[in-house]
Amino acid sequence: MLCNLDYANLNNFEPPQVPYFSTNHLNISAQMSPTPIFAVGELVECVQGETVYESKITAISGKKGAEVYHIHFMGWNARYDIRIPVGKEEGVLKKWDPEEVPKKKARKSTGKVSAPKKQASEEMEEDEEERMAQIRLRLARPKFPATYEVPRSLALVLIADMKLVNNGCLPKSPAKFSLEKIVEDYLASLPNGTAEEKEQHTYADLSSRFIVDFFNVCLGSGLLYETERPHYNLQIKQAKKGKVIEDDEDDSVIFQASGHYGLIHLLRLFSKLPDFLELDSQREVERLNKWVTKFATFLERNLNSYYDPLADYEPKITKEELVEIVNSRD
Repeated sequence: MLCNLDYANLNNFEPPQVPYFSTNHLNISAQMSPTPIFAVGELVECVQGETVYESKITAISGKKGAEVYHIHFMGWNARYDIRIPVGKEEGVLKKWDPEEVPKKKARKSTGKVSAPKKQASEEMEEDEEERMAQIRLRLARPKFPATYEVPRSLALVLIADMKLVNNGCLPKSPAKFSLEKIVEDYLASLPNGTAEEKEQHTYADLSSRFIVDFFNVCLGSGLLYETERPHYNLQIKQAKKGKVIEDDEDDSVIFQASGHYGLIHLLRLFSKLPDFLELDSQREVERLNKWVTKFATFLERNLNSYYDPLADYEPKITKEELVEIVNSRD
């Protein structure tokens, strides 16, 4: 027996694109040194092609004649922050207009979308960002809402989870099987021999990586019960020990939740995605539905491996107590 759950969707995620940043852009004589026209903390529009991003100037650094703006894209992971030379604002940075920006929508590029190029110290991230560049995240209601069938066993896990938490039992963290491990196992289970299988595997890889990235951003703000938050905050505090933290660095960058939380919180994410995502085409809806169905089938098939309510919660309870809690009408 299956139960229907609404699910919203992903579209091609397009990180803001800028030319490769190098000191060559800053070879300006002191006599012609440009002066910043935007201030630290100021909201601006960052224009990339046909896309306008709500952004914030988080810092201005460098010597006179070689200053740069540190740009953070609101709602995006800090990994996509960029730098733009002072004096190069024209056509790229504009005064923030809250009434105008919502009218300008991002459009899918007809050419190859590439992630911002990084400094040499960040080259290891380029491969991941190029893959992530194919997915667009929109924090909005879905244009094309999708409905797909989730195995009843997975829906029952969410119900049992709610009842267990309400009765003082909290999911363990780190989980025995983290989201990263589950995704790794899922991708390894997919055939990857023929050209068609390779194409499907690539899309599954992109979608799975999106889920991991989105999970890391959303867990702290929307996937925890209040009673779980003290332990979550403790894990972040421990992750910060011995690290040099930027003032504007997001907790989701410092603490990767996907390495600590597993199936239980993944299913919570599935139940909330309709509130956050949108797709621009019915084709993307169909592709996502296909991926979700396959992933959900994999989770159901391996549910006994990734989920054990008697071992995954603290304090531990007996089987009799579990049955009583789950069957209660509270």
